Amino acid sequence: MMALIWCWFVKEQQPHNIVCDGCGYWMHTRCNGIRDEEQEPRGFVCAGCVQKQQQQQQTVAVAAGSKRGRQ
Repeated sequence: MMALIWCWFVKEQQPHNIVCDGCGYWMHTRCNGIRDEEQEPRGFVCAGCVQKQQQQQQTVAVAAGSKRGRQ
């Protein structure tokens, strides 16, 4: 299971922010491994949304496997 990294700089003003295309939360680029001098990636998805997506895919794969076993 992937560990989620949440912002440690909540009270500190960070100059660069990015929005997650999955959940819509704004986050500091530094807290997501994006250096200040880097251009913001298009289609950014935070670690929390990636983890949720992986869990959903695993659930679907398990369900599909159990359906095949019953046929």
